[in-house]
Amino acid sequence: MDTRVIESAPGTRRRWTLTAVSAAQLLVVLDGTIVNIALPSAQSALGMSDGSRLGVPPRL
Repeated sequence: MDTRVIESAPGTRRRWTLTAVSAAQLLVVLDGTIVNIALPSAQSALGMSDGSRLGVPPRL
């Protein structure tokens, strides 16, 4: 019985890598958008001070 591993084409591996990197970058940009746009509105609506929002990076 032949037990050799069939290697995938280099183009397929590159596409999967590009897809994974693109998805990770999308999540980073989305997280930055939430921190910079939604968090200040939620902070003022909840009556939070700047010091009470620990664990959230400061706005840039």
